[in-house]
Amino acid sequence: MLWACILLPQLAIDAVLRRRPDPERPLALVTGPAHLRRLHAVNASAAAAGLAPGMRLSAAHALLADVATVEHDPQGEARWHRFLAAWAYRHSSLICGGITSVPSSVANPAWLGGRNSCAQRARPVSSED
Repeated sequence: MLWACILLPQLAIDAVLRRRPDPERPLALVTGPAHLRRLHAVNASAAAAGLAPGMRLSAAHALLADVATVEHDPQGEARWHRFLAAWAYRHSSLICGGITSVPSSVANPAWLGGRNSCAQRARPVSSED
């Protein structure tokens, strides 16, 4: 049996970027109470400016004053997960969803011999398999 684990750590921000007129503008998803806002996810341009998930919003504004912020929508992210799981059912009936984190030993490509080793062993699945 072949296994595939697809981690989508940027799914929440990618879903928001799809609806933005300028996806290259620095953007951060924020979460938490008003007095303790934290960044949930950031796009590439915000990350290049030094912003990172988990950072306090006040610190993010100190680094990058013009960062756009959007409230993180956990239900919207869950809808995207369900949509992608439904798509994956085209390829297998054994789909597991709802995993929010994976131990680093499992998610680490070095566990499988490194990224190059994984890519070398990957092969297209034919109808004969």
